[in-house]
Amino acid sequence: MTDSAHQLRVAIGLELRDARERAGLSRRRLAALTEGAASATFIEAVETGRGNPSFVRVARMARALGLSLAEIAERAEKRVRAGE
Repeated sequence: MTDSAHQLRVAIGLELRDARERAGLSRRRLAALTEGAASATFIEAVETGRGNPSFVRVARMARALGLSLAEIAERAEKRVRAGE
């Protein structure tokens, strides 16, 4: 995996984590809201940059958080450009 792809994957995980925390949800509750798309363990892996979720899984997690895939992607891109 290229460095930029890794950075984007980490940034997506951080954006999902931040959105989950803003929503006041546990990983277990978010997992339930994804209707089987992600387990709490998988969500933890994504949030910490170890998981490699598909677009569908990111979209399902984002939707459960009241966001779109585009919003998560845009925020993650900004984070990467800012060097976070």
